[in-house]
Amino acid sequence: MDWDRRLSREIPFLLGTLVLGKEGARIADVASGTGMHAIALAGEGFDVKGFDPDPVLLGEAARRAAESAGRGGRPLSVEWAAASFATLPEAASPKSFEAVFCLGNSIALIPGSELSSALANMALLLGMGGRLVAHTINFPNLARRGDEPWGPVRRLEDGTLLLKGFVPRGLDPWDVIFISLEPQEGAAPPVRTVSRFQVHPHTSEEVVAAAESAGLVLRERHGGFAGEEPDDFRSADLVYLFERS
Repeated sequence: MDWDRRLSREIPFLLGTLVLGKEGARIADVASGTGMHAIALAGEGFDVKGFDPDPVLLGEAARRAAESAGRGGRPLSVEWAAASFATLPEAASPKSFEAVFCLGNSIALIPGSELSSALANMALLLGMGGRLVAHTINFPNLARRGDEPWGPVRRLEDGTLLLKGFVPRGLDPWDVIFISLEPQEGAAPPVRTVSRFQVHPHTSEEVVAAAESAGLVLRERHGGFAGEEPDDFRSADLVYLFERS
């Protein structure tokens, strides 16, 4: 992951939409992974708590946070808690947050039958009027690519080639396959690593309907983190801004 490039696009969007740059506000990062977004926002002066069910990722996030510092070298105000989408309210209790975000296509890991309850649990973290930003790949656009399921090849700093593909088409769930080819010295063939997991290709209508049933109101929908207009057949990403009613 090119985190410098990614954070340069996504953090300004979050600063402008979550709490309008209100320093010191409490923010929750749901499915925080290695904590890069949470750490970046804590560095901006926010009080951030990251939630993830994977203890290995939480440990990596805590390590990264301990090695980072906020403005003027101040310690970061960031906490970590083990929680899945189903256990968020218990892990956060009794505190509430002014804003919540769930990025990196994480809501696509939620089966359709559980989407409403997961969004409801995120809504429970918010006070009235609190904001939730959710991000997902634009699956209908991806499905239109037909026989071209593979994304562009990315070359990492160490020379490794990374290829990502989504298969099959039109079914729920889809398989996601990552193939990395690590170069070897001399004429030795590259070492290939394959990882596979599943995602649920929620449509925009499904996401909005699930959010509304969870007591969330759609305020904005964008086709990416630059705030561009969404195009259901062209936008690579869809970014939603909900508000708890």
